[in-house]
Amino acid sequence: MIALPSIPELRRITNSLATLDLIICPEWEDRYYSFDSRWSDTEEMASMRNGCGDDWFVLLGASGFAGIKGLAHEYPSARDAELVRRIRAALPRELAEFATEPAFHWDSTSFCYWHLAGDASWSE
Repeated sequence: MIALPSIPELRRITNSLATLDLIICPEWEDRYYSFDSRWSDTEEMASMRNGCGDDWFVLLGASGFAGIKGLAHEYPSARDAELVRRIRAALPRELAEFATEPAFHWDSTSFCYWHLAGDASWSE
């Protein structure tokens, strides 16, 4: 498995990318990166969309969890309904809302990682 950063480091990196993108691209629709520190009362959300069909979404929960879902549109598994079903079945209950959030385009998925509070490492 690839080495992913800790949740605090992931928050810092994704927030920094969005901040730098905001400086370069004041118009939201022209940006690759975004960070919403008020996605909900208890969650933050970071995302990337490159305009070519690739994207990722990161959900960061105040209770200490993180979920990463993405699409690399040229991967053979992109838009594989069976892969999405297996990912959703494998996600812990703490990420149930993450797994069904329409804004994250779950029908177009090629990878997913998660980390719960107290976990030693990321799961795939």
